[in-house]
Amino acid sequence: MYALTANIFFLVCLVQAMYFSLLKIGSVEAGYWFGSKQKIELGNTYFVISLFLITFSIIYGLVHFDDSYFFWELEVSKFFLLYILAAFWLSCLSSISTLDLSLRLLPYSLTLPLILAGIIRGNLISSDYLDTLFLIVIIIFIFFSRKISTSVNKGFGFGDIVFILALSFWFSTLALAMTVFFAALTMVVIFTIYKNQLCWTKKTRLPFGPALSFFAIIVEFSWALYPELRIV
Repeated sequence: MYALTANIFFLVCLVQAMYFSLLKIGSVEAGYWFGSKQKIELGNTYFVISLFLITFSIIYGLVHFDDSYFFWELEVSKFFLLYILAAFWLSCLSSISTLDLSLRLLPYSLTLPLILAGIIRGNLISSDYLDTLFLIVIIIFIFFSRKISTSVNKGFGFGDIVFILALSFWFSTLALAMTVFFAALTMVVIFTIYKNQLCWTKKTRLPFGPALSFFAIIVEFSWALYPELRIV
């Protein structure tokens, strides 16, 4: 039990350190897009998400770790996969959620490294990228379709597309489809419930990043707990 506790505690500390570091990086990019004269404020969002992040880190540790080893006893490749990449995954998704909630911005300084980390992870677990290549073709078709782009660009930005592309390097087609479906369904439900109270219209830009991040983590946990669900 001591080893498992130590491993989870180390992961929590690592995730929190990465989270605030990535928030700083994302805020710098936000300053570039919004202009240096505008003050970048995240409010209390980062504190609330930080608490959720601690919970997710503990759950991740309970799902993926055991009591047979301490983290410093692992081989470098296994340590990198179980701790460094996992910490980056959780902290990056949380940072993206915080910035999208507060600023309606999905920074490329976070989504592009998420793509790179997904490629590295794929090499470590010997995955192929056939699903990702298929998704890229679909995304290119959607983005350059004139009939769709007119209505999409107002509510569904290019940052969302890059974020979904980044998730495709971490998930199979089924897992990614489930993540996007439940995230979109959640946003539709939220919009339907609160549109009159908050005077939202079809042109209102709602943050899609937090919903994507939340369900990406949930799907990852489900895949780890129930491997038989991995039908693709």
